[in-house]
Amino acid sequence: MQVQVLTVGPFDQTFTYEYDENSVSLSLGQVVLVPLGRRLVWGVVWSTDPLSEFAGPLKSIHTVSLFILPAQSVRFIQWVANYTLIPLGMVLKMVLALPGGEFSKILKKPQVMAKPLYTFDHTVQLSEDQHQASQSVAASFGSFQPFVLDGVTGSGKTEVYLDAIEQVLQNQGQVLVLLPEISLTTQWLDRFKRRFHGPPVLWHSGVALKDKRQAWQQVIMGHACVVVGARSALFLPFKNLHLIIIDEEHDDSYKQHEQSHYHARDMAVVRAQLSHIPIVLASATPSLETIYNIQRGKYRHLQLKERFANAMLPAVNIIDMKKQPRDTWISEALKEAIKSCLAKKEQVLLFLNRRGYAPLTLCRGCGHRFMCPACSVWLVQHTQGQAINLRCHHCGFQHPLPPLCPSCQEQNTFVACGPGVERVAEEARKTFPHAQTLIVTSDHLSSTQTLTALMTTIHNKQADIIIGTQVLAKGHHFPFLTLV
Repeated sequence: MQVQVLTVGPFDQTFTYEYDENSVSLSLGQVVLVPLGRRLVWGVVWSTDPLSEFAGPLKSIHTVSLFILPAQSVRFIQWVANYTLIPLGMVLKMVLALPGGEFSKILKKPQVMAKPLYTFDHTVQLSEDQHQASQSVAASFGSFQPFVLDGVTGSGKTEVYLDAIEQVLQNQGQVLVLLPEISLTTQWLDRFKRRFHGPPVLWHSGVALKDKRQAWQQVIMGHACVVVGARSALFLPFKNLHLIIIDEEHDDSYKQHEQSHYHARDMAVVRAQLSHIPIVLASATPSLETIYNIQRGKYRHLQLKERFANAMLPAVNIIDMKKQPRDTWISEALKEAIKSCLAKKEQVLLFLNRRGYAPLTLCRGCGHRFMCPACSVWLVQHTQGQAINLRCHHCGFQHPLPPLCPSCQEQNTFVACGPGVERVAEEARKTFPHAQTLIVTSDHLSSTQTLTALMTTIHNKQADIIIGTQVLAKGHHFPFLTLV
């Protein structure tokens, strides 16, 4: 018998293979190992109808696995490929999600675990607005309905969708929760464990391959009840998906910019539509696309207008830096506020979306600017002790600051223009020498373990002034932080 197989790779077409129907039976979506050229590659049975009568000899399917992609995953592969112009085989690669050798390990030694046992004996009490929002989501189970959970910071959006997750778990369904950054996972996990007394399944780039093998099997067999992860988790082959949550839906991190280009938030809405399930887009600042879909009536708007437990919104002051001394990056009003905050043993966050010491370095004599030879953008000055390096934040090119200007050959004429987090930290240390300062940027986050250690440092009040970029503006909860 002949069968059409879609293989992993840059292919938009299927390949015809033969198999012995007396010794093996194949289903649509079945994961198989087939010869392709001189290699063995993984693929799925795409059709059991031959495209044409092929007169020449056909290669045979090498190995048939026990795994069968759900029909929703097959439809999702087709939809994403058509919409994004990504080859079918590349979308399949995201669904299978594991290197070929890892699948071979799965076949040799399956590691499927039983469903986790969650308990629901928490004491969480929802407000009236939270309860109504949760019930609205629950009432739509079994049908496609996009919700926008729109609430000010601290209004309890997470508790609303955790309540919806609880109702799915009681009905033995699966839930997918997407977070924009791995950095949010640790806090989210702690909150989930406190409520349900058990962990969810993790899926992101920081998860070890061994754990990913186990997670993929749990998902396709329906044993993974709650999966929390980054955008790639969207393509996992869920067997019994009942609800999708997109936290911080406005975040740009949901956009995939390398290799296969897609927007995970938008593809998640399609995934929910194909599975006939509700999806919740949660944000304190919904994106313009989301607001437009609310206005058109495509998305249902759930608003939480007040902070939970009558918590006060922060007082916001605008400081005109043009009226401040030219040699400072921290205004006088902010210095007084920091001084008061430190006296009360509280923490301060200085947020600046610029890595490094200064975004531009130029020569005072001739105006020469250091540019990246590959990207034609300014090189950013970074300091490490006494060493000064110039880096391109696009391609990674870097070299040390030369002793002479390459244009006018003058010495000691370089000047750093503008502030980066390192420059603000330098001023903070001079102004408040007894305070513990901590810089947190993507340059300092080499692994999830490093991030966890930094978050623990902040939570344990081992840092008084935290200077960071947008990695600290992703929904973290710092209970002792009272000034930003």
